[in-house]
Amino acid sequence: LFGRDPFTVVHNGIDTDRFAPDPARRARLRKELGVADDEILLGHVGRVSAQKNHPGLLKMFAALRAQDPRMRLVLIGGGEMGYVEKMRDLAQELNLGRSVIFAGVRSDVPALYDAMDAFVLPSLFEGLPVVLVEAQCAGLPCFVSDTVDPDAAFTDRLHFLPLNDDAAWVSAISRESFARDADAPQKARAAGYDIRTTAEFLQNFYLRRYKEATP
Repeated sequence: LFGRDPFTVVHNGIDTDRFAPDPARRARLRKELGVADDEILLGHVGRVSAQKNHPGLLKMFAALRAQDPRMRLVLIGGGEMGYVEKMRDLAQELNLGRSVIFAGVRSDVPALYDAMDAFVLPSLFEGLPVVLVEAQCAGLPCFVSDTVDPDAAFTDRLHFLPLNDDAAWVSAISRESFARDADAPQKARAAGYDIRTTAEFLQNFYLRRYKEATP
């Protein structure tokens, strides 16, 4: 991108404390969503739009649920009403019924990560999705399309899968233990994704540049 010119990378920092796993939030949110203790809840956070590949996600989930009826899916995010309704109709066509929860726009996303057992992101294209940083920080196993930058990984719970290969997704998710990584917040901090680290870095960077530019 920059050739041989010098450049500095600043990570998209998040409040890692807010996204650290919390068992109390998990129990409360799963009860609110109507998800039983023995069910496996996959989650997706993102605008309901063509880029995020909700049709592909729903079709993959239908194949997964045919193998394991314990599977549930929660979709968090809003979008153009007509497109959202189209996705609701597709879920019905795929006979997914109550197994898919269209949660809409929420202000309690950290708690919703706690409710999940895994995170899925089958986007057609992405830069570096902040939701993937959040989901990893929450300790979740993450299943993402191979269109996502591999540099987004800072835990060993991130699985990159072929975009249009439902069987690969079903196989990978079916093999998952769904154990949560309790050390994930520390890994996020070590990788430079904590908002305090990035804020301090930017402050020092601009102060240094100001001093360089000031006679």
